Amino acid sequence: MKGLLLLCTALGLSGPVFGQQPKLAHTSQVTNADGSTSVFSQNSGFVPYTVYLRADLRHVTSSVPLPARIVVFPGKKPQLLTTFTPEPDQPFYFRYYAPNQLGIYTGQLPDTAYVYRLPYQSAVPAEPPHIITRKGNGPEPWYPYFFPLPGGTALCAAREGIVATLRQDARRNRGSDGNFVIIIHEDGSYAWYQNLRQQSATVRIGQRVAQGDVIGYSCANDDNPVLYFTVNYPGATAEKIETAPVVFGNGTQLLRPR
Repeated sequence: MKGLLLLCTALGLSGPVFGQQPKLAHTSQVTNADGSTSVFSQNSGFVPYTVYLRADLRHVTSSVPLPARIVVFPGKKPQLLTTFTPEPDQPFYFRYYAPNQLGIYTGQLPDTAYVYRLPYQSAVPAEPPHIITRKGNGPEPWYPYFFPLPGGTALCAAREGIVATLRQDARRNRGSDGNFVIIIHEDGSYAWYQNLRQQSATVRIGQRVAQGDVIGYSCANDDNPVLYFTVNYPGATAEKIETAPVVFGNGTQLLRPR
């Protein structure tokens, strides 16, 4: 965690106001004196994003092979993505697309040997937790974990990281339209904690958290008492978000829910 945490901590001293929503990578272009066009992306938040760059080109070359997946880390200066150069004496055309996704694209599954702690406070060793898993209906595996909890249970960071974003103003938790905290990890994956009680988050955007730190509280029993937890990471395309299987530690016991 050291590299990412040190980077984001240092940038946070002079970056955006601590606790504000992070901004996605902003893309811009500059026309150069030789007629070429340089495309830049700037990340003024606290956490990295992956830009999925592709383009329609006619008599134009790109300085990087396309399509490309480019990680843009937080920083004060724009990062060069590519430069488009027209071929001489040819009618040319180009149009580029640069959607982005939270996290670091690596092309690999995150470390599935990492042991996450249970994402809530309990006795040590805890009673065997009730973990519900559901497989997605599509061709790709999907690994959501559901923890039925009493209302007001303290929720904890299952892994150290940086708070990427959160929401806590929803009156009710209805599917994805609810209260949540997202924490990004050293390897570029991120954990999604869904169904927090309204105005119960105890962390701020950009804050570094250790494994086990309290991040909020579960919602009341009459609302949606199930904590929804996933570990996500960027997929091969901007439209594709992957989930990773998780190993939970429960005292000396390792839990591999499937």
